[in-house]
Amino acid sequence: MKAEEIVMDYESVTAMPHALGLAHVDNDRQLGGYVNKEGRKIRMDRLLRTANLHNLQDDDIQLLTGKYHVKTVIDFRTRLEAAQKPDVSIPGADYVWISVNPEIADEKNPAVHANDDELSMVMEMVKMPFDLYGFYIELIKTFRAQQGYRRFFDYLLSNPDGCSVLWHCNAGKDRTGIAAVFLMSVLDFDRETMMEDYLLTNEYRADRIESMLEKARELTDDDRIMTGIRCMFGVVPDTMEQMMDWCDREYGSVKGFVQKKINLSDDEIDRLKKMYLE
Repeated sequence: MKAEEIVMDYESVTAMPHALGLAHVDNDRQLGGYVNKEGRKIRMDRLLRTANLHNLQDDDIQLLTGKYHVKTVIDFRTRLEAAQKPDVSIPGADYVWISVNPEIADEKNPAVHANDDELSMVMEMVKMPFDLYGFYIELIKTFRAQQGYRRFFDYLLSNPDGCSVLWHCNAGKDRTGIAAVFLMSVLDFDRETMMEDYLLTNEYRADRIESMLEKARELTDDDRIMTGIRCMFGVVPDTMEQMMDWCDREYGSVKGFVQKKINLSDDEIDRLKKMYLE
């Protein structure tokens, strides 16, 4: 089986917290059901987050259209990533490409030379000068990311009543996870709940993470490689915690960052609360 071919057991998928129940999409879940600091809950089936939709099948499409009424799909991947594994279209849904990170030249991108071998790709990336824990901070400092996440909020604000917005990147954990944290911060969620959602990736991708670790152990005992695999195939708390701490220091909170750098107004935040909280 090639790395990009994802077939998940339906019963195990639907048993996961906040699961969407998609059989051919990795890391598929929703924010519906989380309760914020004021005791208000995110409406069910409105805010969906997943990995890429490259392997979407008819049964998944029926669920996304019939149950979730997906109106907008936001793809945070680079142009190269999206071209390599294009999303399967969802009838009636608008596809929006919003790359939030710099495009990497093909000759410098390990993914281009990995021959669909994800482990080799990660091992090459870890050898490069790269801050495994601080790269969220460096990402959100860029104008491209700030502009991209601003567009993300624009689509949330224009979402028709009764419809859902689905956002994703490649694995549905980093760029997608940052978007979820930004949104939950302005909906008045505490850090513990935001981290709870962020770390669910490790449950949804547990088999993938352990498989890659086992393969890596056959090739190396380098702790940095092992840490890199945990970061690249799953998530580690420090990565998001460091981003949140930086936002606290520089802007008072994650919400403060979103207000000041993403330029989300108090009126827009109030509208988001009315649209997505009950």
